[in-house]
Amino acid sequence: MAVIKFLSNDALINADVQLEGHRVIVTVANPVADVNSLIASGFHELNENNNSVMSDFSDHKYLYHQEDDGCTFTLTDEPDDIWFEEVFIPEPTIEVATEATTEPIVDAVEEAAEEPAEETKTRSKRKKN
Repeated sequence: MAVIKFLSNDALINADVQLEGHRVIVTVANPVADVNSLIASGFHELNENNNSVMSDFSDHKYLYHQEDDGCTFTLTDEPDDIWFEEVFIPEPTIEVATEATTEPIVDAVEEAAEEPAEETKTRSKRKKN
């Protein structure tokens, strides 16, 4: 655990701070209601014993992602850094045709083949008359 102090607030907060590239993952004990106003000016990681600044994260003032629990959020130093979730696309399932599913199709094809023949016979009879 580390002690952090957001520059827009004087309160000292116990938090877990993890670096992930140019992002910082911050986990606090209690949910944070309005993260955007709290992180507006970044934060400092402080020494637990004398509260001297150990790490300066004042550039990390943009919310990249917030977990549903409200206790874990990821900050970034890039305003255009955008969180996106991968869309789950299920694997397509292939249905095996059975006799029950093929019979109506065969009947429909046979009926369709008979209809033009009947229409042709009707036209031929009209021309003869």
